[in-house]
Amino acid sequence: MSVKKIFFIVVLIVQIGGGITFAQNPLVKTYGYSRLVIPGKARIEMKIGGVNPEKEKVLPKTEYYFFIEINGFTDSVICNMLWIKGKRYALQNQVTVQTPVKLSVLFSADQIKELVPATNNRVIQFWPGLVWKKQLIKNKCLKKLVQSNQVVIQVLINKKIYYAVIKKIKQLPELAEV
Repeated sequence: MSVKKIFFIVVLIVQIGGGITFAQNPLVKTYGYSRLVIPGKARIEMKIGGVNPEKEKVLPKTEYYFFIEINGFTDSVICNMLWIKGKRYALQNQVTVQTPVKLSVLFSADQIKELVPATNNRVIQFWPGLVWKKQLIKNKCLKKLVQSNQVVIQVLINKKIYYAVIKKIKQLPELAEV
């Protein structure tokens, strides 16, 4: 082999190798919690023109607490899609939070649960909004991901799409509203 061919091969390898970078997934960990909130006494309203009180049905609701830990403090992080137990939800809000994140699970001060431990990474909390009317998932891989996990979050970080999953949501003790 001539020197020119060897030089050409070496230059080609350096150019190709130098252009290849392996992007590290910036998602470190995903946390998911839920708890049932049981409303207090039902409101009683009088029927117009009647004497019998009519009780308003007040159903328990589920509160969700979701957090994504991201390696580094990237400028642009948007949680733009969310599936909980197979249903797609709109995202209501997202904020960067200080860690550790703690929540009082009962009315007692000694019943505080640490939801996210202290970290130097960026942690974003987000909340589900309303359920989407159209639930159709066309992408087969995404459909499989949604079916095999209780929570799937599509996150846009610096214009790249990543998926964070939670296999099973951790259940917190019920909360009774008074």
